[in-house]
Amino acid sequence: MSYTQSLLLALSQVGDAAHRVGKPVAVCGEIAGDPARWLLLMGMGFDRLSISAAALPPAKWALRSTSSTPLRELFREALSCERPDAVRRLIVTVRLDSGFGPRIPQSPPSLGRPDFPRHRVTAAVG
Repeated sequence: MSYTQSLLLALSQVGDAAHRVGKPVAVCGEIAGDPARWLLLMGMGFDRLSISAAALPPAKWALRSTSSTPLRELFREALSCERPDAVRRLIVTVRLDSGFGPRIPQSPPSLGRPDFPRHRVTAAVG
């Protein structure tokens, strides 16, 4: 996925339009398969990610280890980046600063915080 401003805005508009009519927004496939993208997708307003079963525990840990406000701020900051590689660096930096490390652990210490609105993370079947 290229982190161009046009793509980020288009994805965000899909989420906004669905939420205006009371529908949840999901993303599946390759775009949801990268740990660096999970935080950005949730910041865009996506409610659900469909990912491989192997990625499910670290995704739950990553998404439940932060609140939605910093994720929205991450998205706004990503929109201000002039180049796609700057967006990628921003996401990786935020992930590292959040304590997720270079790779999100496969065995997370805790799968939840009560103050975080629950996003649904499901494994893709097939």
